[in-house]
Amino acid sequence: MPSTVSSPSPDEGHTSRPSTPLEQLVRALFDGSVAMAISDADGRLLRVNDSLLFMTGHDPDDLVGHMGVEIGLFPDAAVVARCLRAVRRGTQVRDTEIAFRCKDGQTRHALTSIDPVQIGGDTHAIWLFVDITARKRAEAKQLEYERELKASNALLRGLSSAQAAFIGEGESRRVFDDLLASLVAATGSQFGFIGEVQHTESGAAFLRTYAMTDVASSEDEQALYYKHQRDGLEYHDLHTLYGPVIADGVPVIIDDMAGQTLGLGGLPPGHPAVFTFAGLPVLGAGRSPVGVIGLANRAGGFPEAVLDSLRPFVAGCGTLIQAQQSLRQQRLSEQALRESEERFRLLVDGAHDYALLMLDPYGRVSNWNAGAETITGYNAAAAADMHFSRFYTEEAIATGAPEAELETAASRGRCAVEGWRVRQDGTRYYASVVLTALHDADEVLRGYAQLTRDITQRQQLERMKNEFVSTVSHELRTPLTAIRGAMSLLQGGVMGALPAAALELVAMANTNCERLVRLINDILDIEKIEAGKMELRLGWLEPERMVARTIADLRAMAEEAKVELAHEIAAAGKWRGDEDRVIQVLTNLVSNAIKFSPVGGRVVVRVTPGGEPGRLRAGVSDRGPGIPVDQRRLLFGKFQQLDSSDSRKKGGTGLGLAISKAIAEQHGGSIGVDSEPGVGSTFWFELPCGEGGS
Repeated sequence: MPSTVSSPSPDEGHTSRPSTPLEQLVRALFDGSVAMAISDADGRLLRVNDSLLFMTGHDPDDLVGHMGVEIGLFPDAAVVARCLRAVRRGTQVRDTEIAFRCKDGQTRHALTSIDPVQIGGDTHAIWLFVDITARKRAEAKQLEYERELKASNALLRGLSSAQAAFIGEGESRRVFDDLLASLVAATGSQFGFIGEVQHTESGAAFLRTYAMTDVASSEDEQALYYKHQRDGLEYHDLHTLYGPVIADGVPVIIDDMAGQTLGLGGLPPGHPAVFTFAGLPVLGAGRSPVGVIGLANRAGGFPEAVLDSLRPFVAGCGTLIQAQQSLRQQRLSEQALRESEERFRLLVDGAHDYALLMLDPYGRVSNWNAGAETITGYNAAAAADMHFSRFYTEEAIATGAPEAELETAASRGRCAVEGWRVRQDGTRYYASVVLTALHDADEVLRGYAQLTRDITQRQQLERMKNEFVSTVSHELRTPLTAIRGAMSLLQGGVMGALPAAALELVAMANTNCERLVRLINDILDIEKIEAGKMELRLGWLEPERMVARTIADLRAMAEEAKVELAHEIAAAGKWRGDEDRVIQVLTNLVSNAIKFSPVGGRVVVRVTPGGEPGRLRAGVSDRGPGIPVDQRRLLFGKFQQLDSSDSRKKGGTGLGLAISKAIAEQHGGSIGVDSEPGVGSTFWFELPCGEGGS
């Protein structure tokens, strides 16, 4: 049964004047060091003592007269409600853990005992709190330590199993997938990757993934993950979160992504956002990085204790990555040997349409087939021990071409060239030559296999075709220009008004004449590009002026097609390029967009930052039919048009996009298309940019 205490006076403040032995006991307890409070049966605080005020940091006015739950003193409303139900039943509550929200926002924990008492005939509760915050923190640290120890042991067991599987099976992909899954689970991260630091032929470092967490939720991500599963992914842009790990061999720990300027390295649209990140270098011999382990989105970030627990695992991964490198090199050697054996078999079997020569490491002929005798005119006896440079022209020998090709084949394994060669009788033939280095199992160079084919006839036909196209194009352009001028004059009424039917025929002739002139100009442009004769007059170009000029030139075409033209400039800077050629690309893309836009459609030219630093992108968006994925690869080829009736009737030479691609690439830029069937397309190109100058 609850105890009975006389009703307190209203002016007693947060302590009361005892009038009974029980009240004297309560007063003594209130004056003690134990934190205490008195509330009514609904939890409204009537009195609190100084110890409770000290523990919570509150003033009496913050608490007295308020419901503890409503003012946030007790964040766990369910626990308080359960205690108050016991009070109303007249039941004591013992050693119940209750959380406090202090005035400074911190949370403390206390073991709470509650006794129901009768004051003035009403049920009240006397609360006693014992602060156990320090104990709770110590227990939490102990649990975290035990968890990290358990996770570390699990990682090491997984690493040991992975090493055994690698030795037994040699299947690295599954081994690293399992390792990554264990690592992500043990650290409580959302996703991560394990990759090897490799180098290009020029020595530039890049990352190739061994394992990535499958978090695919979109088609782009699924394609990315599938490519990783098959080949591994290459990341060459080191302006990323893991870039300093590769470049400097130091960890990169980011517990808050706010304000980060480094990119994420090619994550597709829709990939989960990165909130926290840890990039850990995997060091090899000489303390240089051989790999990178990346983890992301661990709640609470990546404290030092977590990183320390991963050190043995990271070192073990280094052993596996270096073993993988050795295994790959062994497989490459074995593959080279198999290829050498296959080439030797082809040489022995003979191929009469090809000259097959076996050369020693110095380039001297050691063996050849009947095809070589037919093409060069030398018999086997005359060719024995002859240096293969004998087949080269004097001009090629003077430039050191034979020695350079041997060096290329020796360093790269293979050298493929085309050029003039000389027969025994002094006549020349145009040859396609593939020179392959042959190594033994110890990677010692044993010689070369040379495969030569006489392609003189093909080369002559190609030259004749190019000359014919050039001649026809030049010879046609002058009369066509005259015809077009005459038709324009007739159409303009220089000879007087024409009957409607005749005017229609003249307009048709003029339109087709203009189309032929465009075709010829495009053919000549392609010829210049392929011959390397297109010269660029580079300068600093303002994108807004280029776009505005293009739109002005095509305004009449757009109005005739009932299509709206607009532009947006969302990036600063200037292109470095040839003004006429850049206008040519813009005109091609905008005119195509107009042609494929529906009546009432809208074409927008947007200038935005490029996909790479130091570039500006111009994108031309329409609301046309879009382009199916399987036909996009055709777009930038010569004489290519989409094979549909709608595309055909739009006209065009089929060379515009091929020329645009060549111009963009000659500027050091790129071109591409993003399209969704039924929604529209955006054709874009990117060119190098800068602030501009004189």
